[in-house]
Amino acid sequence: MKTFSRLTGRLCASTGKTTVKMSHGGSAARPLLLAQPLEAAVCTMGARNGRLNTNLEMRIRAEAGSTLLIDSTQPVKLLPSADGNEFGIGIHAGVESEALLVITPDAHVPHQDAHTGLWTRYDLSPSASLVSVQLADLKEQAKRAPASGGRYTSRTRVHHVTRAHTVSSADFTPSGWSATETLPYINESCAREAVSSCGLKFDATPSWTCDWTYGRRFQGLVMGTPSTNVIASVVLAGPRAESVIHNFRSIDALEETHYGLGLLGQAHLAVQHVRLAAGELIVVRVATEHREDMHRLLSHALQPLEEQLGTAPYDRLVRANSTANIAHSSFMPPLFETRAGSDTKSRIRPAVPFEKRRIHVQHSSVEDRQVHA
Repeated sequence: MKTFSRLTGRLCASTGKTTVKMSHGGSAARPLLLAQPLEAAVCTMGARNGRLNTNLEMRIRAEAGSTLLIDSTQPVKLLPSADGNEFGIGIHAGVESEALLVITPDAHVPHQDAHTGLWTRYDLSPSASLVSVQLADLKEQAKRAPASGGRYTSRTRVHHVTRAHTVSSADFTPSGWSATETLPYINESCAREAVSSCGLKFDATPSWTCDWTYGRRFQGLVMGTPSTNVIASVVLAGPRAESVIHNFRSIDALEETHYGLGLLGQAHLAVQHVRLAAGELIVVRVATEHREDMHRLLSHALQPLEEQLGTAPYDRLVRANSTANIAHSSFMPPLFETRAGSDTKSRIRPAVPFEKRRIHVQHSSVEDRQVHA
């Protein structure tokens, strides 16, 4: 059976809330509408039981004026495929005018022998807003030598509308993601024409691309180190994402920032402003030593979205004021100090070497180019 998951968010004219239509098959988990605290629809998509060893195609559309959050309930373990061939998760997401689409999954966790990855295409209409996180915990793959270990690959495509006149969506197949579940087909589907529900046509040629291949040494991760194996890419666009963009840009490379965010290990943050003929993007790359540190950084940066979504992404994964130092907490009792002029005791944060208490920040700007890392 084909493994797929589809979800469409549509603004209801009478209530002002976003309604959803969902379908799924194969090893895909059933999409669920979790809550609607405001006008937004908060939904989950992913793999059944948090495990996957075959291709999964996901189609997401936020129609004009809608507000849609796609979350996940657990990390997805990517296991070696039965035939040993490469497989992946393919996401085709369309965001229409005045809509906000937020995708904030938990991590992909590939097995050390799995050849797998993520293929993502975003179709952005004028004035569409996008906040999309691609998150992977690659520590398992880092345990194996490059020649014998697995490989995790990320391919991202952003498409904008063409200058041609609008067409009827009834006369056009949006993406054709229903013919086969082979990996080459998922890859080819990212390079086809598409059309929005209101007839805006998207060119087959992407406005911007970024391909990453991860291996044992993570040589392509220019802002990381061999120890920072939890990696995220965040693609941001549109007016409704401005507050998140501001938060990412305001993170500085100070020890006080590292401590204030409650981080334990090193963190690398690269913020890139991409200027395109069809629009602008902000692409953020984050690398950390610990998955909980990643959750803290993402939770901090995405906090302003609570006003539009009614919930703060990644807040549920942050369970304490700071990431626990397992090396200390497993063998040492908690340490406390009494502050001068007070009878109350406060817990002391376990000592961490200075070189580990660093957050490295880069800012850059590029114009109308493809990025290969």
